Amino acid sequence: MTEKLTGAFPFLLLAALAALTFWLDRFVQPPPRVSDAATRHDPDYIVDNLTAIRTNSAGQATYRLSAARMVHYPDDDTTLLTRPRLVSYRDTHSPVTITATDALVSSNGENVYFKDDVKVTRAAYGDQSEMVMRTTYLHVIPDESIAKTDRPVTITDATTVVNAVGLELNSDTRILKLHSRVRGTYDPSKATKCRTPAEQAQEVVENQSWVCWGAHMADKARHVLMKADGKVTWDPKKTMGDDYDAFKKKWGEVMKTKGLKNARGGDGWYDGDAFHLELADSKISKTDERVKACLAEYVRLSREEKKGKNEKFEKDYAGLLAEYLKKYEKEPEKK
Repeated sequence: MTEKLTGAFPFLLLAALAALTFWLDRFVQPPPRVSDAATRHDPDYIVDNLTAIRTNSAGQATYRLSAARMVHYPDDDTTLLTRPRLVSYRDTHSPVTITATDALVSSNGENVYFKDDVKVTRAAYGDQSEMVMRTTYLHVIPDESIAKTDRPVTITDATTVVNAVGLELNSDTRILKLHSRVRGTYDPSKATKCRTPAEQAQEVVENQSWVCWGAHMADKARHVLMKADGKVTWDPKKTMGDDYDAFKKKWGEVMKTKGLKNARGGDGWYDGDAFHLELADSKISKTDERVKACLAEYVRLSREEKKGKNEKFEKDYAGLLAEYLKKYEKEPEKK
């Protein structure tokens, strides 16, 4: 089976391997050889509990390599890594992590062989779930942009499972070949209900939300709909009448029993968004890339698209918004 890769397929998982192994080759370049050492298959150096980080010009990490042990053999210029863990941060939205029991790097980094319990993971981001590829063996040829295996492979995300025997990816042509026994299942019931950064920004612009890091973005919040006479109502006080206070008390008791929180992350009834329920500690970090995307989209909607402003949001989080508003600030006129 041959597939032209789409954005939904795990191209990023394997494309990152070539870049990572290119750096790995540079990192493990041996010191100058001693002539007698090249006649035996003995290591010339061993490093335990290795951790190495490569940064860009701004000092931000682009790759991180760790291993329980690294052993270099001068006779054939190979390097053996025990329990390697390689992380690529080149795509800040979705870091890619590769782990295995062992990895063997050939001379000059021409071939890299990941062996046993090989796992390649693309982190979740936006409305995209985590994606994982598992196999027992993966051969990467960086100069040819090829990653391949003849072993069983399983690729999964939140809604999809693909099984096959044998795989080859060319990251230049973006063509993936699944060799045999290809089976896939898709379960729409498992699709994420996360709000995307763009959707959350729209909520903020419309004054329906006042944060860019709410639990809805982590798929850990829901709104309970109240109906009266077959119609949805958002005015429980009017609907419940004299029973309103008793209803609020009971609502809070049930929330506590189930470990649920209100829109503010607190306990009990919250008048500001009464029918919002979320799991404890479910709001995402303000440093999350999804938050940055939401802030940027809010500014675009409010400034470029003129969709309106959320004054409370802009007042409360002026510091977070400042860098995104810079491009829309008018430069002072020169006298």
